[in-house]
Amino acid sequence: MKHLQKILCAIVLALFFGFFSFATPSFSSFSSIAHAQTLPEISLSISPPHAEILLQPGKSIVQAFNIKNTGSADLEVTPFLADFTVDSTGTPTVHIEKPSSFLFATLQNLDKTLGVPFVLSAGKSDQLVLRIHIPETSQERDYYQTLVLQAKPSSLTMLTQTTNSQSLANVGVHMLISISKTGADLGELTIEKLIKPFILDSFMPLRLQIFAKNTGKTYTKAQGEVTIRSLITNRIVTVFPILRENVLAGGVRELHAAIKDPDDEKSSIADVFIYHPLFLFGPYEIRIDVHAENQQPSPVVFHVWALPFTLFAVGGMGYAILLWKRKRERKFEENL
Repeated sequence: MKHLQKILCAIVLALFFGFFSFATPSFSSFSSIAHAQTLPEISLSISPPHAEILLQPGKSIVQAFNIKNTGSADLEVTPFLADFTVDSTGTPTVHIEKPSSFLFATLQNLDKTLGVPFVLSAGKSDQLVLRIHIPETSQERDYYQTLVLQAKPSSLTMLTQTTNSQSLANVGVHMLISISKTGADLGELTIEKLIKPFILDSFMPLRLQIFAKNTGKTYTKAQGEVTIRSLITNRIVTVFPILRENVLAGGVRELHAAIKDPDDEKSSIADVFIYHPLFLFGPYEIRIDVHAENQQPSPVVFHVWALPFTLFAVGGMGYAILLWKRKRERKFEENL
């Protein structure tokens, strides 16, 4: 009887483990299923990374852009134009959800059209040739456009659990398009905001933040310099050339220095207006000259005082401690 029970138990266990191994997929089959549901890599590049175009009304220009699919999947690519804006740091925001305000561009490629998708095979390169024609009646102004390439895998039959929003990728190149009748830079820069100290501690750095606004018709590159002069010695202690950065028409941008402070050996930052010697003392004259290429300079001049407040504080504390110590000694002598 016991022998029969052992045989029955063995049969039940064999059936149980046999069913479990049949119902549970192996590790290799699970891996293949997960791999089949993984989105193919979308890797698309475009060059040059940006373009600056100056045109007169009635004129045309052709700009070529090289594109390459460096990913492992064939891509369906849709080229289109979109407006972009920038903030005070120069960071762009592309408004792909709205139609472009620029209506004067077409693709010269015989097999490609803006807004119409085409296939770019994995590992292949191509070229988009953009033609811009400005009507003679156009006004002098700027257009800030991004040539956007919206890409997705050309075949999504295997991606049954992947939504379209997950399979899209956008890359693009920014274009600054200026319309000028004379072909000249029509930008005009003014200082919109200036963050500066009036008085500071002698051991603290003199730091400035300068924001320029372009009130002209076209984008321009900021030019000029910041000069710091000691009024005690009547000597220029440092000069910061302004980095030539684009300021868009109607926009505000924070300006940066083209070189770092030579007196600050610890600093490797070359884009901030910081003067940091070992010790500052007395009045300093700050002269800021910011202008566009075809604009007469109109400097802003102000003064900053540097005083050794730290030394005053330390000296005051030391004097207070000395008075307290003498007072305590007198009380001790009186009690004797």
